[in-house]
Amino acid sequence: MINFLFSLINQQIAFIFSLYKLFRVAPKMGLVISLITFPIILLMIVSFWKVFVKAGRKGWESLIPIYGTIILAQIGGLPGWVGFLDGIAPYLTPYLDSKILLAPVLILSYMINYNLAKAFGKDFGFAMGLIICPFVFYPILAFDKKIHYILEK
Repeated sequence: MINFLFSLINQQIAFIFSLYKLFRVAPKMGLVISLITFPIILLMIVSFWKVFVKAGRKGWESLIPIYGTIILAQIGGLPGWVGFLDGIAPYLTPYLDSKILLAPVLILSYMINYNLAKAFGKDFGFAMGLIICPFVFYPILAFDKKIHYILEK
């Protein structure tokens, strides 16, 4: 997921430059887009930090792209290689067709988020929320005082 945030930042920058270059859109448009997406990205970074701390890990581990995904899988009780495969997939897209990577990445993301939800005592619906709408459900997981990490360490 951290990889997703970094790729989102890169896509935002590329989008701003392409708007300006192709359509000569004023730089103010890029500022508006940045003002909308920056708080969301910041909320997600803080949410991941809090989820890691709730699980008994160090918060800074969530900031390192592939390592953070490995640890996220381990928090859910999965082996680290599942997180590694999910974390390295965005870096393989320039070399492989993205259609080839879509199904495995979706399956791995489902596995990680489902097991993460179970590790915090949540059900299948919450796991689907983590996958479909992470900007809402990860902050809930991070900031809700009633949600505790229940997987044995």
